[in-house]
Amino acid sequence: MKPQNVDPELMSLLENEFLAGEDLKWVGHPDPMRMALQQLSSFVGGIVIAIFMLVIFGAWIPGMSDGFSTLDNNAPPFFVYLFPLIFAGASLHSLLQPVFHYIMALRTIYAITNRRILTLKKSWQTQVISYGERDIDRIERRDRSHGKGDIIIAYEERTRRTKNGTQHYTVPIGLFGVDNVREVEALLLETFHSDENQDYEKPKRTSVFDEDDDQQALYNDKFGR
Repeated sequence: MKPQNVDPELMSLLENEFLAGEDLKWVGHPDPMRMALQQLSSFVGGIVIAIFMLVIFGAWIPGMSDGFSTLDNNAPPFFVYLFPLIFAGASLHSLLQPVFHYIMALRTIYAITNRRILTLKKSWQTQVISYGERDIDRIERRDRSHGKGDIIIAYEERTRRTKNGTQHYTVPIGLFGVDNVREVEALLLETFHSDENQDYEKPKRTSVFDEDDDQQALYNDKFGR
C-alpha cells in the first residue's frame, strides 16, 4: 500500500520505536483540514464572545473611566479592565482552536506494523501509544468523501468527575481522517483479524478524568487516544 507523505522528523521518531523484527506496513496522518473544521463551533463561539465584548465593554469602560476621573481625578481601578481581559482571553482561545488542531494533526502520525498499531504525537513532548492485537475489539470503518475516513478499533468507557457527580461516557479509539480508508481497513483485517486469533476475552477499557482534564480528553478523542 502506498503510504501518505509524513514529516521526516516524525518518521524518524517512529522508526526509533520499532522493535526487533517489527516491519512497517503502512503510515499516515489525520486530515488537518478535517480536524480544524471540527472546531468550527468553537471558532463561532469565539466570534460571539468577541462581539459581546466589543458591544458591552466598548461602551462600559469609557463610561466607567469618565466617572472615576470626574469623581477624584484618579484612573479607574484595575478590576475595571480585568473583565474585558478575561473575555478577550476566552475569545482568543476559542478562535485559535481550529489552528491548534490543524497543527496538531500535522504533528501526529499513525502506523501499522506486523505487530501493532501506533499513534505518535509530537508537541512539547513525544507521546507514543501502541495497540496490540488484544487491544483491537473490532475494525469499524466510517467512510467520508474523497476516499478518506475513520477506522475504529475500540470504544473506551470513561468516567469524568464533575462538580455535579460522576459522568460516564464512551469515546472511539482508532485512526481518524486517513486517506484510502478501505485499503487501511483491508490491511488491518489481514494483519490482526485472522480467525485463529479471536478466541480470547478482551479486557474492558476504562479511564477516569477530572473535570479539569476535559480539554485534554477532547484532544485525545480527536487524535486517536
